[in-house]
Amino acid sequence: MSFPKQIPVTGVDGLIGHVDPAAPYPGQESPRDAEGQRVLIHLRGGERVWVAAEMLEEQEDGGYYIPLTQAQVVENTTARIDDQDLVIPVVEEQVQVSRQEVPRGVVRITKHVHERIEEIDEPHFRENVHVERIPLNQGLEEPAKPRVEGDTLIIPVMEEVLVVEKRILLKEEIRVTKQREEIHEPRQVTLREEEVRIDRTDLSKK
Repeated sequence: MSFPKQIPVTGVDGLIGHVDPAAPYPGQESPRDAEGQRVLIHLRGGERVWVAAEMLEEQEDGGYYIPLTQAQVVENTTARIDDQDLVIPVVEEQVQVSRQEVPRGVVRITKHVHERIEEIDEPHFRENVHVERIPLNQGLEEPAKPRVEGDTLIIPVMEEVLVVEKRILLKEEIRVTKQREEIHEPRQVTLREEEVRIDRTDLSKK
């Protein structure tokens, strides 16, 4: 990490000073010593402190940002440029996440009921049923089933009845056949016959 002259350093509370790029940390050959690099920062109050270079975040505008306030930089940095024993703490930020319910507002819902009258002309149908009983008293050879004739449903009503019936039973036939036979039996029969004899006498001739 290289530092040109007068690089501004901004902390949490704004501008806190600037980096001195020409001052090497004791024991380092230059401010760009790769391992354990330290950077000298001139604070606005006149103090000069050494901080670890990795604490500085390079910004787009060419400056640097340190995630501390100026007071925290002074408080947590025990090394000064004139000290014999230089101890520079390395500060690391840690994120601690907690969840807390914060009421953002109150929603009150009020419902009002409004009445209105609408005329509805929707056609509807009504069915009437006409029931008619028609006596038949007809004999059936097998049960009748319901049937539909047009719009009429015909439901047969049946009843079992005991039927006593008198019938003539032809028990037998006697067949009589008349045969004509010619028979000859000669017999002597006395037949009487009357004969009338008339005798006339002519008296005029006397």
